Amino acid sequence: MMLDIKLSKENTHIGNSYLIKTKKSMENEIYYILNRRDGWRYPITRSERSYVREWAGHNRLYNWGEYLKKQGVFTKLGDYLIAHAKDADLEEYIGIKGKIKGLFLSIVWLILGGV
Repeated sequence: MMLDIKLSKENTHIGNSYLIKTKKSMENEIYYILNRRDGWRYPITRSERSYVREWAGHNRLYNWGEYLKKQGVFTKLGDYLIAHAKDADLEEYIGIKGKIKGLFLSIVWLILGGV
């Protein structure tokens, strides 16, 4: 199974993002993605570090889901986390509402994804 990367003006969708496990591999993929976004003249409103942090946060949620299922506790929550965190949607924060949302989410992803 490979990554399924889809770009739009407002979003970068990385299907099967949980397959990339290391920060270095995420950084390499983000570098490639940002070059593609720039080539297509799509906006880039965040730092590379911000994208990696969010991706790592998605992976952490996915791993928690796997752990819960393996332990046999909160299996419905585990199924939910797996289903919703196996892909990463890295949004671009456009406009004032987007920037406010981005500020809030950057705190969440800092907590979940680390530095």
